[in-house]
Amino acid sequence: MTTGKTNNTSIANKIKNINKSRFQFNIKFGRHLTSSILAGLMVSSLVTTGHALDRLAGKDRFTTAVEISKNINSENRPIVLANARSYVDALSGGSLASASQGRILLVEKDTMPGQTMDEIARNKPSKIYILGGYSSVSLDIENDLKTRGYEIVRISGQDRYETSQKVVDEIIEKYGAEGLCLVANQMDAISACAYCGGKKPILLINKSLANDNIGSKYGEMYKFAIGGRDSISQDLYDRLGLKMRIAGRDRYDTAIQISKLIDGDKVYIASGQNIIDALSLGPLAYQEGAGIVLTKKSGMDRSYESYINNRYKDIKLVGGQKWVPDKLFEPQASGDRDRKPNPNTIPTNRSSFEYWDYYNHYDKTLVYSQDQIQEINKRNISRSKYLNKLEDIKGQYGLIAKRTVMREGPGIMDSSNGQDQGALTGLFPWDEVVIVGYNSDKTWAKVYCVDYLGWIPTRNIMKVTKEEFMSNRKLEFATYINRQKNIGGYTIDMGTRMPIVSEDSSRFKLAMPLAGEFYKTTTIDLDKSELVKSYLAFSQANIIKQALKFEGEKYGWGHSNNTRDCSGFIRDLYRSFGIIIPRDAGQQAKDIVGKNIDFSPYTTRASKEGFLLKQKPGICMYMQGHVMMYLGRDGNFRPNMIHQYGYAFVNGKKTGVFRNEINDVAKLVTSSSAFIDYVTSGRDFTSLSN
Repeated sequence: MTTGKTNNTSIANKIKNINKSRFQFNIKFGRHLTSSILAGLMVSSLVTTGHALDRLAGKDRFTTAVEISKNINSENRPIVLANARSYVDALSGGSLASASQGRILLVEKDTMPGQTMDEIARNKPSKIYILGGYSSVSLDIENDLKTRGYEIVRISGQDRYETSQKVVDEIIEKYGAEGLCLVANQMDAISACAYCGGKKPILLINKSLANDNIGSKYGEMYKFAIGGRDSISQDLYDRLGLKMRIAGRDRYDTAIQISKLIDGDKVYIASGQNIIDALSLGPLAYQEGAGIVLTKKSGMDRSYESYINNRYKDIKLVGGQKWVPDKLFEPQASGDRDRKPNPNTIPTNRSSFEYWDYYNHYDKTLVYSQDQIQEINKRNISRSKYLNKLEDIKGQYGLIAKRTVMREGPGIMDSSNGQDQGALTGLFPWDEVVIVGYNSDKTWAKVYCVDYLGWIPTRNIMKVTKEEFMSNRKLEFATYINRQKNIGGYTIDMGTRMPIVSEDSSRFKLAMPLAGEFYKTTTIDLDKSELVKSYLAFSQANIIKQALKFEGEKYGWGHSNNTRDCSGFIRDLYRSFGIIIPRDAGQQAKDIVGKNIDFSPYTTRASKEGFLLKQKPGICMYMQGHVMMYLGRDGNFRPNMIHQYGYAFVNGKKTGVFRNEINDVAKLVTSSSAFIDYVTSGRDFTSLSN
């Protein structure tokens, strides 16, 4: 329901009193694992069939570090020594070892284990870094190493934080760095080292005592946080000038989020309850491009099972059985494994998410946080040939007041088969535009939007100042997540973001723009079930859920006929998550946004289908002039897609379909060729940071 009442004051006040943007970071997933109940908790046992699975461990913490060192491919590089009992110094040492292409070994305060000394001798290090003061590693050990001819560099401070800062300074001075990773929780530092290496050294900070000089001292460096707001508060985040946050629900989830930033197909699984065995792991993982995932003794959380099994081909356990037991990685008992599912519980509705989830087990964990997406959008807009940075364009700024279609030129619909062939794209309420020209009577405006240049009716624009234009981005908003709704004279499509005026337990009151020469709004009311505050959480499961909402929708070239075309369907789906991608299929396929998937080596239908089945459901597939989204396997183990399309061969005849459908990828597009036959590339938009 609408109120018809204008609401200039509340929105204007929000614009005037806007807070600085906040930042958080998070992050991909896929296949089914067996599960069991251990210690009364739902945990998983990883299915290791087809995976390389091995253990990297010694009889104690010292020999485990040695075994890790033996797997690092370098010699004559520095060795970092740290106390195995007071291990906090080693947390930053992982960055130093990575930066110098060396390794970390452990000692007692007053004793050098024999295997550690043997490993030092084997590597013939160019120098040895000792971390911490004499209370951590004694002068006797230092002198003994000197007498053996080794160059010794001791790095120590008054406490662990000053030591960490001196380690970072050594890295910057001797090896160079391109960023700085701030960590307050020591467990987060273990997983972080695999991602950060030495290029983004880890600085351990005291969350309650960290002072602003960190921000000024490393002012020009790109600084980001690992850990949630309990570890590094938002106030501290802002004061230190941090640009990104990588965080999960806890140390285990944070490790998963970090691993998603690493492209390799190998992962190390270490204890999240006993830090010791993983202390030396960071340099090896970084060298191999491997992730580090943490586990409890009782098992891994079930929400991570598809990620581990689907993502990684090579799984290696780190440490002894006490903390990372083999039982975590054993399949279910045969009686459970062989039990057949109850046919009455198998979903049969192919239009439902439940059906596709049953056969594909979509990952429901976060791919990227909304804050991360914002930062990625900024970077992609600056790099893309097909996206426009509107605030840098000179002209009259505006916000779209009503759903409108951008056309190649001013004028009425150019009809062909009911499709407006002159339509370029759709613009929704609150979409940003910059007016750069008019037709002779100013009834049509030539405008830039984020992904196009074209003409729209002037009557559909609310003109604003640049200050209002920029401030509007920072208002608290809600995003419409269903396909489309008409309310109060507005057509609201999936991905439309609307400023929040107020809310109660069940409804949002939302500001809607009024066309004209100045900023003016009215309000509508919508049920909270139709919206999310900010954007929809970006997960594989939500990608599929959003895609399925379009099934059956009529086709509309360039968003004409109040619908959308094939690439418009993909664009609008991703708008739900706040993700900006190019508008047209050819642009999406060629652009820098997302990770490219090359189908060209596969020349037969069978080989293309085989390759597709190895990809993650949710990827987009491109052929000349068309895009489809891969849904995954159906109940017949056939790969399926969902797409908005015009023509296909049905019963031997070319037929105008003109709607969104779920199809087997082998559906014929000509009398003898299928859609999959023409696919040349794919795009994975869950890898936005590439």
